Amino acid sequence: MLFLITIVCITSTLAEHVENFQPYNETELAFYNKTECDCGPHYESCMFNGFQKSCVCEHGYSDRNGTCTECSCGKHTKSCEIEHQHGNKRCECEVGYVLRQGECVDSCAWSGCPENQICRPNEEGEYICQCKPHFGGKDCKTNLLCEKLEPMCRDMGAECIVENSQAICRCPWGQIVGIPSGICEDLCNPQTCFHGRCEFLTNSKVERNYRCICEAGYTGLRCETKIVDNSGELIRFAILVSINIILFILISAMFCFLCANRNKQMK
Repeated sequence: MLFLITIVCITSTLAEHVENFQPYNETELAFYNKTECDCGPHYESCMFNGFQKSCVCEHGYSDRNGTCTECSCGKHTKSCEIEHQHGNKRCECEVGYVLRQGECVDSCAWSGCPENQICRPNEEGEYICQCKPHFGGKDCKTNLLCEKLEPMCRDMGAECIVENSQAICRCPWGQIVGIPSGICEDLCNPQTCFHGRCEFLTNSKVERNYRCICEAGYTGLRCETKIVDNSGELIRFAILVSINIILFILISAMFCFLCANRNKQMK
């Protein structure tokens, strides 16, 4: 009895499917049998979903109306899609990059972080401003290395700066630390050039450089050497040499004359 009921149920179900089955019409058959699924030269796979063609494109390309079209917002593009209707690009950038004027650019290039701060990209692809090394406090305006040295630099008339990760006191341009005063003094002072005028080189590539404009008769880096005029001695030496030559010629001539007269007398 149970077997008969099962046969009746299966027969009924098959009859229902056969009754509801509708074969493809001629248009659909022609579409599936004769239409090639092609998305252009830059696709990885192509399939039909009903009458709709679906394309999976290579990296840097996106499906637009059944054709893989170039779609990129620069080398830092994570994904790119093209709207089918208007053809506008919609890009997602890699972490640390943001979309600006249709291109994925470094988010820190648009940061505008204040002085003593540097840009760091966050996980959302945006940026945050952080204090540079050795700076802290409100708005990163406190130089942590100079906190203890600053009072001493101020008493010297100098400012505290950081060079090679070390805090030092630097005098204003045109000044140096005087000895033994220990305070900032003008580089060009009366003792700088002994016999000349000190000139500070503001456009020099060497910091705190100067030169001495020497007075007449002096030379040297600090005009410390007096120029000795030897022109008179040279003239006297030349005259003395000339006199000696003339005397030698006269004596030689006289000797020759005397020798000649003596030979005549002997004959």
